This record gives sequence, structure tokens and C-alpha cells, in this order.
Amino acid sequence: MVVGGLIRASNRPDRFTAAQNDLTEALARISFTARLPQQLPEGARLVGVIVQVPDDDRGPSVYGVETTYTVIGDRQATNGSARYVRVWQTNDVYLRKRALDPLAEKPNPTQIDGATWFRRSGESLDRQAGVSYTNRFNDGITMVVSGPDEQLVVETIKTLAKASVTP
Repeated sequence: MVVGGLIRASNRPDRFTAAQNDLTEALARISFTARLPQQLPEGARLVGVIVQVPDDDRGPSVYGVETTYTVIGDRQATNGSARYVRVWQTNDVYLRKRALDPLAEKPNPTQIDGATWFRRSGESLDRQAGVSYTNRFNDGITMVVSGPDEQLVVETIKTLAKASVTP
């Protein structure tokens, strides 16, 4: 039994390979062209992918994808964990009508590479530390790029580009 478990464990892909495989699957599933960082900050790697697919709450055509990139081996955060950046995006056109619309108040407009992003202190509703930048593009995609390190978040935004199904 122990040997069988070791064999199965050794055949599993590492976290980075699994995340890349998840991203490939996610890009094939979603109904819009995602924007992803084309060049990651030094030492950063893709470590997680979450896909939101249509359901009874969101509707029959609403998709979303969140990717998380971590600076491997980094311990600059105040709690001793590695710095990371989350990139979340959705094609939910009804997001504007909901209380949780990240652009509801259009806080602190900031120019980044010729585009207006809206800066909010705090990474998300449940994480007060960090920063979030939000944009709604002309194609209707709403995006939030967030993390505990503002410089890392801005560097990531500067390299965003539309991704293909085979990243």
C-alpha cells in the first residue's frame, strides 16, 4: 500500500506543471480571450488557477478565471510568506448592477501604460493589506489585479496581453 502511494505521488506533476495544465484547460473553457502577464516579475511562477463557469447564480454565459503568481523563494512580505499577484477577470456584464462590482466607486484613477486603472487600498474585501487595481475594458471584460506588494502588481499590469489557448 505504501509503495503504491509513493508511485502515484511520484507520477503527479509538480505544482507549477499542474497550474500550467489548469491554465491551458481554463483558457479553452472560458468564452472570452483572457489577458495574462506575458512576462512575470523576476522569480515569479504560476501556482494556481480557478475557473468560474456558468451556473444558476451567474447565468448561462458568465465565465471568470483567476490566476495566482508567486515569487518563489521570496520572503519579503511582513508575515514571512512569499509575495504574490492575483489576476482575476470575468465577462459578467451584469457585474455593474451588483454591490460587489469592483468599479462601483471608481476610486483613485491611476494611469498605467496609457490606460486608466482604479486603485483601491486592500487586496480584497477580506484582506485589508495590499492593493487592488481594477479596469473594465472596451470588450466588457472586468479585471482586478491585486496583491500585497504594489510594485509587483503594477509590474504585472504593464505586461498584460491577450492570451491564446496555448500559453
